[in-house]
Amino acid sequence: MARAVLAGVGQLQERRLDRYVVWIVMLLCGFGIVAVYSAISYLAATKGSGNTEAFLFRHIAKMGFALGAIVVVSLFDYRSLARWSKILLLFAMFLLVVVKLAGISSGGAKRWFNIAGYGFQPSDLARISIILYVGVLLASKQDYIKSFQRAFVPIFIWILATVVLIGMEDLSTAAMVLATTVVMCFVGRVSVVHLAGLGAVAALLAVLLLLMSPNRAARVEAYIGMKIFAHTNSEEVFNTQDEGYQAEQAKIAFAMGGLTGVGPGRSTQRDFLPAPYNDFIFAIIAEEYG
Repeated sequence: MARAVLAGVGQLQERRLDRYVVWIVMLLCGFGIVAVYSAISYLAATKGSGNTEAFLFRHIAKMGFALGAIVVVSLFDYRSLARWSKILLLFAMFLLVVVKLAGISSGGAKRWFNIAGYGFQPSDLARISIILYVGVLLASKQDYIKSFQRAFVPIFIWILATVVLIGMEDLSTAAMVLATTVVMCFVGRVSVVHLAGLGAVAALLAVLLLLMSPNRAARVEAYIGMKIFAHTNSEEVFNTQDEGYQAEQAKIAFAMGGLTGVGPGRSTQRDFLPAPYNDFIFAIIAEEYG
């Protein structure tokens, strides 16, 4: 046993991290800390008695935990994940069902588990797992990849089940997962005719999921209204204080920033945008940095 452990340690020491990737991650993390610190003032004023440092240190702690996880995961051979991909996907699908029943409700949807004060979305695990497992299926079925029954149907069932479970609470993530897996299937030489059928089924499911959620349908209606009636009185089409509020405030942030930005820490839209420190951090960055 000890000999096996020492052998494993020796293999890990032979591996080298890509220093360019490490520097890019560190630079993005550093910039993210600055952006979040600027955007977090509204949260601090409403929930933290104006103490922005407390929320900043919490963000840095989470980032440190994430960097530690990156280091640990990088020590393992990613190819070994292939044998666990199906189990990971089944576990993620189970969590997607559980979160629907016992998850934390936020923004009208149950997507989160609260684990020791940290939020966890099963959809994050599901989208990684489905990509891994679809890759495994594509690689193992290359000899008969054009077969509808032997190749396409098994892949289609897994993609469809995952997308539906994710889409019940998070349609945008479901769309991203679907697009990614379709591209994978196309590169993996799956029949274009079969993929067209998958697209048709996905479009039908998207309509059904929209009809099942009035809030989601209202957001889509507001988005379409903004695009079609952008040069008219859009308030006659949708209520900018309700369904279209978030998009309208984000557009104002972009307009305020212009090409050069208003400067770090000088955002005004952070006081109007919901969750400017995460969901709408890009709008704050655009306002401050251009």
